Amino acid sequence: MNGNIKIEFALECLGRRDEETGVCVGYIPALRLYSQAPDEKGLEKATMSAAELFIVTCYERGILGQALRDRGMIHAAGAESLERAKASQRQYIAVSKIDAQFDKSFTVKVPISLLAAQQIAA
Repeated sequence: MNGNIKIEFALECLGRRDEETGVCVGYIPALRLYSQAPDEKGLEKATMSAAELFIVTCYERGILGQALRDRGMIHAAGAESLERAKASQRQYIAVSKIDAQFDKSFTVKVPISLLAAQQIAA
């Protein structure tokens, strides 16, 4: 049995050029995380790197679950979860409009590979 586990986070990101500082700024609302790069070309890579560092650091410190809950994330059992939450008038979190200060929207995928503990001992 293969002990490798792959988890992929697909995170919506916002980006804009900050004329005052001369850099491109990226923001991941779900993680409340910012990053920057000298140009738009490097922004996606910088934002993905920042997200990966955040996720891996939280995992290694044993606080990933709490960090995600603190940012308003809950387990969603299926694509219809949001619609059910709306219909039942439960509270939920959804991004419904893009912040006007950001003129670009993109998605970064952050693959995290884990090795099952029993594979390390083998």
